[in-house]
Amino acid sequence: MNFKFHFLLLLIILLFSNFIEAQDEKERKFSFAVETGLGMSKLLYSTQDQDYKDLAANFRETYKPAFSYDVGFLSAYHLNKKSAIQMGVKYMSLRQTTGKTDLVFGIIGIPLDGTFKYKLDFNSSFIDIPIRYIHDIKNWGIVGGISPNIFIQTISKTTFYSNDEKSSEKMKESFNGEIQRRANLMGEVGIRYLIPFGARYNLYVMPAFKIQLLPTARDQNINSRFYFYGIKIGTSF
Repeated sequence: MNFKFHFLLLLIILLFSNFIEAQDEKERKFSFAVETGLGMSKLLYSTQDQDYKDLAANFRETYKPAFSYDVGFLSAYHLNKKSAIQMGVKYMSLRQTTGKTDLVFGIIGIPLDGTFKYKLDFNSSFIDIPIRYIHDIKNWGIVGGISPNIFIQTISKTTFYSNDEKSSEKMKESFNGEIQRRANLMGEVGIRYLIPFGARYNLYVMPAFKIQLLPTARDQNINSRFYFYGIKIGTSF
């Protein structure tokens, strides 16, 4: 069984290598990339309901950006030497946090031994399907596109701190959310810089910004959309 698996894997690698080499003999039409994105994200809150204006403003002030990332595999079809259409699939984790915040309202389940501060962390995960148009000018590239994404789950972690902040207690909850929009779209823009190495490999870095085009949940008095800003780092071949 292991021999058959290793033989099949070797055959796939050889066929893939031959495919790349065959393209090098003429103008290459396809390229591939492994990419990760590192940055910060946060929910952007808005409302058209006057009764919820203050609450939306409170959310905007309370929640702070938190470290987020994505990672995945991409392929590109080259329209010509300067332009390409790129598609792929990535795992994406978007987060936001309150930081340590004074406890000013009751929460069911909190310890009653002098807790005065708490911290909320939200981590939403998605399957992201980027579809990009890339236009290169020498080593620089202008990138823009949309990314359909499929919601997986949100993990909420609450940390309660004692009065002297030397001890803490954590509560963790995972939920899919009945009102959560299962599918969404994100707009993406970026500027890419290629660093060639070897005969056909490139390292690239790309400052990028992404934002959800639809609210994260349906029919809510306060709309929220994730946005992300950071650096995409990848290797193309």
